[in-house]
Amino acid sequence: MITSFEEQMNQVIVMKDLGNLQYYLGIHVERDNDGLFLLHQRHYIEKKLKEFQLSNCRPSNVPMDPGYYRRSEVHESMTNTDVYQKAIGSLLYLSTNTRPDIAVATSILARHVSSPTVAHWTEVKRIFRYLNHTKDKKLKLGNVAEQNGHLIGYVDADWSSDTDDRKSSTGYLFKYLGAPITWSSRKQTLVTLSSTEAEYVALSEAVKESLWIRCLLRDFNQDIDGPVIIYEDNQSCIKLLQDKKVHPRTKHISTKYHFVRDLYEKNDIAVTYCPSTQMTADLLTKPLGAVKLR
Repeated sequence: MITSFEEQMNQVIVMKDLGNLQYYLGIHVERDNDGLFLLHQRHYIEKKLKEFQLSNCRPSNVPMDPGYYRRSEVHESMTNTDVYQKAIGSLLYLSTNTRPDIAVATSILARHVSSPTVAHWTEVKRIFRYLNHTKDKKLKLGNVAEQNGHLIGYVDADWSSDTDDRKSSTGYLFKYLGAPITWSSRKQTLVTLSSTEAEYVALSEAVKESLWIRCLLRDFNQDIDGPVIIYEDNQSCIKLLQDKKVHPRTKHISTKYHFVRDLYEKNDIAVTYCPSTQMTADLLTKPLGAVKLR
């Protein structure tokens, strides 16, 4: 198919074959012995460390202090906000492309780009110290043992995590053929009244993403066999999904979040319980300690 495409294109324009993909927009592409792709941005990280004068910084085992929300520090404003905004932009590019492990830390700190404090800048530098310590890590696109036709998602929420407005955080990650293809870490747009409600809102966001991925795969002639499997670590959320009755504690939940019930009943999605200790999306909801992060 590729050869036929090249022949047709060469009739219109002169094309040059550069061989296998190795580097693209700051992303290095490699392949292991099984033929699976490995992505990393080591040179980009080193360039940014040099730009922000952090090349010789001491290493950190975590991208963000697990006790970040509980700290009570003097909120001294930064005098130079431009450097903070540039750093956040660089971290967002890394977290979006190859480093989901810094996604939640970057998401939290990106909320303060308009008026950052010295404490926020300290955490930004901690992310860079962590990246300097882990710049050889590579994102592996696939797993030989998991190469089935299923689209699998992991979704989690951290209830009332933001101490300023008490909104929760949503995190989800999807894998196809064992490869992590999309992930997200963001703050929810409303204040939820329970962990169950926060998880239910997060589930609805993840399900919307799964519908888009499924359409995209269909365009590539990659049909999904059976329902999309989504792992959830909150039993009450799963019960709420399965129960058609309206209960006093959940009757206030907006109708737009209940569309997941319809998809569940039509067997378009299958929500399965996953213990919190094995929940991959926990990485995308809150800062974790070094052991759990690994």
